[in-house]
Amino acid sequence: MDALTRDLGVLAEPIRIRLLAVLEEHELGVGEVCRVVQLPQSTVSRHLKALQVAGWIRRRAEGTSGLYRLDADAVDPHGWRLWEVVREAWLATRQADEDRLRLDAVLASRSEAASFFGARSAEWDALRREWFGESFLGPALVALLPRHWTVADLGCGTGPALVELAPAVARVIGVDREPSMVELARARTAELANVEVRVGGLEALPLRDAEVDAATCMLVLHHVEDPSAVFREAARVLVPGGALVVVDMVAHDREDWARSLGHRHLGFGRRRSPPGPRRAASRFTGFRPRQDAQGPPLFLATAARARRWTSPGDRANDHGPAHAGLAEVPMDEDRPTYDQALDLLRQLEPDDRKRAFATLKREREEAQATTVKAQELLPNAHWSKAHLLQRIPNPTGEAYEQKILIPELTFVGTANQPDFGEVLITFYPQQWTIELKSLKVYKDAFRTSIASYERLANVMFEDMMGVYEPLRLRLMMHLRPRGGISSCLTIDSDWKIRGGQEQFNDWRDNNDRFGFEVRGSTQVW
Repeated sequence: MDALTRDLGVLAEPIRIRLLAVLEEHELGVGEVCRVVQLPQSTVSRHLKALQVAGWIRRRAEGTSGLYRLDADAVDPHGWRLWEVVREAWLATRQADEDRLRLDAVLASRSEAASFFGARSAEWDALRREWFGESFLGPALVALLPRHWTVADLGCGTGPALVELAPAVARVIGVDREPSMVELARARTAELANVEVRVGGLEALPLRDAEVDAATCMLVLHHVEDPSAVFREAARVLVPGGALVVVDMVAHDREDWARSLGHRHLGFGRRRSPPGPRRAASRFTGFRPRQDAQGPPLFLATAARARRWTSPGDRANDHGPAHAGLAEVPMDEDRPTYDQALDLLRQLEPDDRKRAFATLKREREEAQATTVKAQELLPNAHWSKAHLLQRIPNPTGEAYEQKILIPELTFVGTANQPDFGEVLITFYPQQWTIELKSLKVYKDAFRTSIASYERLANVMFEDMMGVYEPLRLRLMMHLRPRGGISSCLTIDSDWKIRGGQEQFNDWRDNNDRFGFEVRGSTQVW
């Protein structure tokens, strides 16, 4: 009973729940924990000490510092059942989502710092700032915009974006509902002849139909009562094919901001956003949080106004009249986009419909080819998920062979079609061996990864070599037959070409069909 009372006391403090949640995910130093939970080091250290005394976490010395991790084996069964209940409730909160994003950022920065270039990036950034400043970055990026465009900044505030956009495009229009903000923006852009600032609300924009080629809405949407009205107005003022860019906060739990700062919404997200942002966004990307930023993480969402279909020969002028007889139809938020697209295509004449599908097919193939070519230049680390792998000490310290069969590996191939295969791992441990539950989580994390199987096999091999440091690792990936052809890719750390000594050489006489006719393997489903 004393242990149960002690555990209840441990889990009664919200800060300790946050610490346990992140330390269950990964082993972290004090400074890293502080960056994840955004709390002072004195507060974090005090709670880490309390958790260590209570037997919930363990500390491992690494040089002059220490790394902390949730010690599941040391927690008694009653305490662990309590933790499972508390953890389930905690992971459903927005603060938990925010901590998860910051944890990913901390782990990513750790990986970068470990590389040759990452270890020197801070020095190089400081040198670049000292020599050249930072004012060149924004103008260099906006210079990619077409010179003839008209761009609107919705909710422009005091006009910082107007100043950045003005040198790159033909015309810039700022809109804000607060007259005091508009006056400051006009004073700021007084010497820029192509900038105009207008007073108006985002739900009823003071802009003509199809007046702008693109619009931005940055850190404004959470102040608007009805975001759907903003998207409808943006669609009205954009030319066909025009783009809307939204930057705002992800969903969070800082309810006091609604009272003190006048926020109408506590951020947005794909699961928790109002209908407008969720349905309008065609791409939703989270920014990596700055570790020194105190506010919630931000996201970037983009949407485009539907473009009338025209034949390839008629596309020289996007601002011209529609061809091919397809009228512009307002998008109905209560119907799936796919169904509405089919309705639009049905309005075409048969010959126009054929040309439309041919154009869409060609553009899709070109986009896929561009994506594949860009991915060829990326390092294997781009696909790495090594942070999901967990290791446990080799319990015997003796040499032995472990074979692990993953009978179902799913990923998205470079043709943007699902690929299926199986993986056989032959593993000779040294100090560390594989924690199989984490291996299951690791292999499932590739379900949405777009990569060739050759790339994926090398990524898995490098991840496991880096985490487990085995005496030997042999990885065989067998792809399911497609069109009557099947393929198997093998990588062995024993090969000299992969840095080995060829001390085993058993691979020379391996006559197993793909090496998968192995009995008694540990299977990971």
